[in-house]
Amino acid sequence: MGVSGLEPFNKKPIGFVYDGGAVAISGDAPPVLVPPLEGEGWLVSDGCCGPTGHINALVGLNGQIQGSERFAIDWIKIDEEGRIFAGDKTKLESWVGYGAKVLAVAPGLVTASRDDQEDQKPGTMPDDLSFAELPGNYVMIALDGGLTAVYAHLKPGSVKVKAGDKVKAGEVIGLLGNTGGSLAPHLHFHIVNGPEGAASDGYPYVLRSFALAGTAETEGLGAALDGKPGFPRRDAMQPEARERELPLNFTIVDFPVGE
Repeated sequence: MGVSGLEPFNKKPIGFVYDGGAVAISGDAPPVLVPPLEGEGWLVSDGCCGPTGHINALVGLNGQIQGSERFAIDWIKIDEEGRIFAGDKTKLESWVGYGAKVLAVAPGLVTASRDDQEDQKPGTMPDDLSFAELPGNYVMIALDGGLTAVYAHLKPGSVKVKAGDKVKAGEVIGLLGNTGGSLAPHLHFHIVNGPEGAASDGYPYVLRSFALAGTAETEGLGAALDGKPGFPRRDAMQPEARERELPLNFTIVDFPVGE
């Protein structure tokens, strides 16, 4: 297989060849989901399809290597000035997305949830959590076709569903928080091809509709975490309607409200 790329130090084009194993490619269409959030200004962080932390997060579980997060997204909300928080960085209420409604992406059956972990202090990544505590407060919903939707880092006391509950598409299941292994308030969302959030493989999906409002640079997140307007201002954006697509890494999208 021939591959083209860039030299990491001088950015010059380079080509190389390597041998790879045969991989079966599915012809199945990806599931069409409603967005897991609503409103304007949602940044796709750590999303598809470059060498991000989610895509590279291979974990050995039950004797197998699992890539459960290969299509995961960390959704972070941006305000009209291009900031992700305003005021005291250590206060959860300063963060634009904190407490936003989190929605069921399709009809399904809740298979697991947790609501007893406290929020972390923004700006500090905890280093004393067990593997089971890393998702923080979470919800898992079994969808058609053996797929499972996984939501993580939800606000304590906000989870509205429990195992055995049936949900409708667009139903509020909790609020965006900062629990578990989280540096700042955001929603972690992904789909897997089995019943386990980590011990299953990530599965591709598309969103029924959204507006592509803009694009961002990866360096902007660092600036935003320092309290600067690291992303484009709202008045500089020209949203474009999109349907049945997966928003790509470091795009900024708007979701319908109340659908």
